[in-house]
Amino acid sequence: MNDSNHNLFEVVNNISGKTEEVKIDRLPEGTKITISVTALVNGTVEGDKVTIVNYTAPGPISNLYLTTKANSLKASWSPPPGNVSSFTIKLNLEGKTEKIIQDQRETNQYFDGLKTAANYTVIVYSVSGHLYGPPVESSKFTLPLPPTNARVASSTKTQLTFKWTAPENIQTAKYSVKLESKFWKHNLSFEVDNVTNYTFRNLTSGTKYNFEVKTVTDDQTSEAAMTSCNTEPDKREISLSMLCSSSEPLLCVNNNIKEGVFQELRTRFIKLFNDTVFWKLEKQESENA
Repeated sequence: MNDSNHNLFEVVNNISGKTEEVKIDRLPEGTKITISVTALVNGTVEGDKVTIVNYTAPGPISNLYLTTKANSLKASWSPPPGNVSSFTIKLNLEGKTEKIIQDQRETNQYFDGLKTAANYTVIVYSVSGHLYGPPVESSKFTLPLPPTNARVASSTKTQLTFKWTAPENIQTAKYSVKLESKFWKHNLSFEVDNVTNYTFRNLTSGTKYNFEVKTVTDDQTSEAAMTSCNTEPDKREISLSMLCSSSEPLLCVNNNIKEGVFQELRTRFIKLFNDTVFWKLEKQESENA
């Protein structure tokens, strides 16, 4: 009988030896089963019953779904058919068991205080009596926290080294680093593991570079920590000569006219270069001015 006292199986066996075995199949999964054996004489006279209680193993759970935040994880699932008594949940990180929850009656479990950007595996067993169903597992990364305090460690004419601070409580750090020059339209990007610095080489001197670093997982990316820095300039001097002619006498030697032309030239350079590359404009008075 099942735990509702419904008959699931009944058979009469004629035996000639002292022991007898009966295979009972097609029983429902995850069910408390009561088995009684009674001796019969002439098919009508019954002896006392001998009874044993046991369980059929439950089937696997289904629809195991994980949702994560930076430091927490929630697992939810659907129970198998049958009267499952409880669930056992294991939380693993890199092959090691972090937590075990037993006698869970609900079809969900919340874990907090987890590491950020870490790949956690949740394993759920359905339990019927003392029997466990097949394990069902799913893995997912907690969301990554962004690195902080992005800064320049060193600079030369052709290379820049940046440093940053890892997020708190991170298990295995993986970062995406990016360097960009708007003037030269350079875009460099790399991924690095378990380091908090990176050196970009073969850069152009006297150039402003924008740097950003993000924490990454298999399918998630954090917000960026950003900073900027200029490579040291390799200075060169370029002379520009301007010839002025005018029908008005002495107009070209008027200081206001010359200053106006110089400021227009400066405005032009600002529009072309702004702060994206090193430049400096200086006015040199000619000896004849």
